[in-house]
Amino acid sequence: LSLDKLKEALAVFQKEQVDALVCLGDWISIWDTREVMAQRLRELAQLLHQTGLPVYTCMGNHDAETFFREEFAALTGFTLAPCILEDAESRVILLDANYLRDGFPWPPHFEDWTQTALPQEELLWLKEQLQTPKRCLVALHQNLDPGISPEHVLENAADVRRVIAEAGNVRLVLQGHYHFGHEAVLDGIPYHTLTAMCEGEENAFRVYTL
Repeated sequence: LSLDKLKEALAVFQKEQVDALVCLGDWISIWDTREVMAQRLRELAQLLHQTGLPVYTCMGNHDAETFFREEFAALTGFTLAPCILEDAESRVILLDANYLRDGFPWPPHFEDWTQTALPQEELLWLKEQLQTPKRCLVALHQNLDPGISPEHVLENAADVRRVIAEAGNVRLVLQGHYHFGHEAVLDGIPYHTLTAMCEGEENAFRVYTL
């Protein structure tokens, strides 16, 4: 189901001549062996690389449950958060929140997706990346929006929202994780939680101009 939706989305992206592809994570879910899931990732990556467009992604909790960061990067060839993509006027900042509340990365096969936080070092990095006259977009897998059920929200979400609000140049925050989607405006900034492709018959993708 998701693979067919992805093919439909890629056709639209190419028609719209987008500059880059951004995924908010959870490319896979744990339902088979690591070998099978690795093959699924390769198939997805091959499909996206056929577009010739750069692919940037946050690793979702399901991705991190199965693969180390280095493994995931090697299997896909995607650029992984934390990272930025930018042009002369805009900057997109991708965050990685697959961390425990004490700031340490999730251990191998960690399944408690409700325990998630942005480590202090990455929060400072975000603040540095926002020190620019460019229009900014911030993206992450987990949620900063307090209007979403709390188990999906970063434990230090208020600190991250404060850094985003104080920057004064963030035009949009994109989130995944909460499959049913949600939209809010916080501190004058739109927060969009995209619906998961694995939910329902309708497709779920967007083209943004920053």
